[in-house]
Amino acid sequence: MTFEAALPTILRHEGGYVDHPQDPGGATNYGITQTTYDGWRGVPRVASRPVRLITQEEVRAIYLERYWRPARCDDLPPRLRLPHFDCAVNCGVAQAAKILQRALGVADDGIIGPITLRAANERPSATVVDDMLWERLRYYRDIAVRQRPDGRDLRTFLPGWIARLLDLRREATS
Repeated sequence: MTFEAALPTILRHEGGYVDHPQDPGGATNYGITQTTYDGWRGVPRVASRPVRLITQEEVRAIYLERYWRPARCDDLPPRLRLPHFDCAVNCGVAQAAKILQRALGVADDGIIGPITLRAANERPSATVVDDMLWERLRYYRDIAVRQRPDGRDLRTFLPGWIARLLDLRREATS
């Protein structure tokens, strides 16, 4: 699995422009928050531009430079790349590393180094994919049931997150 092959799945999961009142990320387009977009563009050096106006070239570049490469997707076995990339996008790069590490049974320090990579290459990828998705489901459950100080209720997103995991399992194990 390459970045170019994985990106359409990410974009399908992330969809277009949304500004859901329960989403702490705020306005998002193609899964990219206004904060991420501003950081990419170099705000405050340049004027902020609404994420609604993000271009496809910017979307591709942000996913490659802020998620695929920092998550070290190219260093993982091909079958693990899509679910790990998707996790980095949806949960953050460090959290995705911890989820992968827990699935592999190594220390979950959030840094993908030689120990994590060796474990990823030694275990059967299909088993690791299932373990990653179970770990991710636990992560979603934990953040959804936690009382948030801002009063937002993330349980509203659970059905979509679960559907996303099921879709990833189909794609990663076929």
